[in-house]
Amino acid sequence: MASTQPQPAWRELYPYQGRFVEVAGHRQHVLDEGPADASRRDAADVVVMLHGNPTWSFYYRDLIAELAPDHRCIAPDWIGCGLSDKPAAEDYPYTLASRIDELEAVLTALVPTGKLTLVVHDWGGMIGMGWAHRHPERVARFVILNNTNKSPAPPQRLPSLTCPDLLPLHRRPLRKVDCRRCLSSINLQTRGPACPRRKVRERQPCPGRGVRVREKDD
Repeated sequence: MASTQPQPAWRELYPYQGRFVEVAGHRQHVLDEGPADASRRDAADVVVMLHGNPTWSFYYRDLIAELAPDHRCIAPDWIGCGLSDKPAAEDYPYTLASRIDELEAVLTALVPTGKLTLVVHDWGGMIGMGWAHRHPERVARFVILNNTNKSPAPPQRLPSLTCPDLLPLHRRPLRKVDCRRCLSSINLQTRGPACPRRKVRERQPCPGRGVRVREKDD
């Protein structure tokens, strides 16, 4: 009888089958989840979720589960992270420009046209904002989670943001229903309120590296 390879424990929390996009000769893993019906999927709003360091698309697993019945959810793993290839430093530049190129390759392959919402966390914010500078006409909304703007273009070229629910959300843990409210209310018009910061602990399974525990601002 053929033996069955045991699944890692994190697979129970991450029941998704991703796909791969080639970037500079390397395979980049990306989740592409949405409505099961093809016609609804094609018409659904696109939400692109960009992780930071040292996380991967696992970070967005619960948000994807909540939004995928009504939205097309795309969440890449940056090269060197998650289930993507992990080339040595001498074989890949690992720069902000290369990360923006990775996002360019993913979106060109999966959603080459149309508007989308960018959910950005940590240095996923710099990557998402850098891509938005290249394609401002494609950004319908930003949902910004704990990051700074160090994108290659001048910050004044980015639209300002407002979300009426933003301040109360930052006074409690961000829940899935809150994310739905934020997706529906954020727009590119006027600057919103400053956001207080607090420390939380997070456990992130890293494929091939066990589980990492880190402190992060949220």
